[in-house]
Amino acid sequence: MSQQELYPTNSVLTQIQSLYPSLRPAERKVADFLLEEPDKVIYLSISECAEKCNVSETTVIRFARLLGLSGYQELKIELAKTAESGGSLSEEITPEDSLSEAVAKALKADARAIMDTLSIMEEDSLERAVRTMLNAKRLLVCGFGTSNLAAQYLAYKLLRIGMDVISYQDFHMQLISTTLLQPGDVVICISFSGSTKQVLELAELVKSKGLTVISITNYKRSPLAEHTDVLLLTCSQENPFMSGAAASVIAQIAIIDAIFIGLVLYDPERSIEFIEKTVDAIKTQKI
Repeated sequence: MSQQELYPTNSVLTQIQSLYPSLRPAERKVADFLLEEPDKVIYLSISECAEKCNVSETTVIRFARLLGLSGYQELKIELAKTAESGGSLSEEITPEDSLSEAVAKALKADARAIMDTLSIMEEDSLERAVRTMLNAKRLLVCGFGTSNLAAQYLAYKLLRIGMDVISYQDFHMQLISTTLLQPGDVVICISFSGSTKQVLELAELVKSKGLTVISITNYKRSPLAEHTDVLLLTCSQENPFMSGAAASVIAQIAIIDAIFIGLVLYDPERSIEFIEKTVDAIKTQKI
């Protein structure tokens, strides 16, 4: 059974949301219309849709292909599935919301971030990331701001199964750490926007040394993706009231858990052995 069958969600709408910051002006017109009126698009011909968006038919077709679809007809089919499921993108928090309304929206966004991330997860990319990490002698994990929370979590999970991992919060320490890396080592960059200056600088540096970069980001067409060998996408939404919110970190942690599961499944006996060793190492700290 496919992920879509197990966890139905608005994959087309979430992909549009993910791509939105990197879209060209004409493409944004199409995106705006699809996000605002997804149930109406399914009844429109391509010429009618283009007219509503004030763009050319070619732009509509190009937009559909950006989403990995064959064309406008397949786009309508995917939107019809969304309408049938009765779902919608997470609601934005506004100043007019009561506390209970705002909290409900925030926690629903957290839950949806996991399901939407699962819906766009590419198994080939995940497997490639796992194999690349298994073949590396040493791993450097980088992230800044709230993404550093996810970076520290990933480093912790890797240590628990006996992998050689470096992770610092300080940018200068991360740069210094790159001098320890050898051919075959891997750098994992985590950035919600994929445009954080420090992460980009570090990714460019290690790529210039011929090292492999795995990136976890929310945006497929981000600057970070251009310096990435293996791209793992999250899918969460932020607005001014939710900047740096838990949803983005939760989506990153979902990807990290998927990586961890892949690593453990590759060699369960060794992984369990190291997990038990780490449990023994800290059990004296329990009351």
